[in-house]
Amino acid sequence: MNKLSEDQLNSYKKDGVVFVKNAISDLWLDKLADGIEESIKHKSLTGKIISGKDNGGFSGDIDLWYKQDVFYDFFLNSPCSEYAEQVLNSQVVRHFYDQTFVKPAGCHLATPWHHDITFWPVDLKKNNICSIWITLDQVTKETSGLEFIKGSHLWDSYWKSYAPGSDALVNKSHKDLPDIDSLRSSHEFFSPEMQPGDALIFNAHIVHGSSSNLSLDKPRRAFTSRWCDDQTVFEDRIKTKPITASHNLKNGDFLSGPLFPQVRPNVIESELSLRNRGPIKLSKSKFLKDRIFKDLAGFFSFKNLINLR
Repeated sequence: MNKLSEDQLNSYKKDGVVFVKNAISDLWLDKLADGIEESIKHKSLTGKIISGKDNGGFSGDIDLWYKQDVFYDFFLNSPCSEYAEQVLNSQVVRHFYDQTFVKPAGCHLATPWHHDITFWPVDLKKNNICSIWITLDQVTKETSGLEFIKGSHLWDSYWKSYAPGSDALVNKSHKDLPDIDSLRSSHEFFSPEMQPGDALIFNAHIVHGSSSNLSLDKPRRAFTSRWCDDQTVFEDRIKTKPITASHNLKNGDFLSGPLFPQVRPNVIESELSLRNRGPIKLSKSKFLKDRIFKDLAGFFSFKNLINLR
């Protein structure tokens, strides 16, 4: 097993984020680079919406493992499930979803301060989801490296969800974040310089963001895998990430099945059978009926970003 140190595990608990040097091998880096390049050329419907228009070349996509074998192979066989098992302190680990964030050199798009939990159709009270953010490039704060407020995963609030270039998932019932710059004298901020293959593992509740890519010659390509334990509860709320393939989950169900397969301590073959037959197809009709388009405000916010025809 790829073991995290006791200090790293304590940092995750206390700070909500931990830095892991050389988290994956050069071989995995090369595979991810090829996969990301392919995902940029052939975006899914959700990828087109996430990437938007006139966003300085920003490109992002989700659920890449549905159709690209490299990402399917990655969550099954990379060390990430082992890291998740340790920080979640759970014998059972499921793959939640994966995501890319590509900011080319000079990309003006910043990532607003946010925490991830309010983006997702899960029980907000749960504290059992982590993200593993891996860089494929040298990263500094100036090239849009992530910045975290240490300990903010323990704040007792749910914040509005602002994504890069879009407010379509903002639920008005959640709170506005305080002025972050005013907190710099009283809170510890964390934004490590990173090399290709390094990772940041962080709690779903921690507040984080990043600047635009101020470099004129350095891209910032990042891949994130997200993981949960077997007690993560589906909660069908508005203004959350859509589940764009068919599923049978109902409110109160634990995340499971072919879209959220178990990886540790072992895979469940029946959960992988759908993907093993070929790419999991996105359903445009399912997408249109899901969280983003459930109310008119969400519909028009996203419809302005892309021609859905």
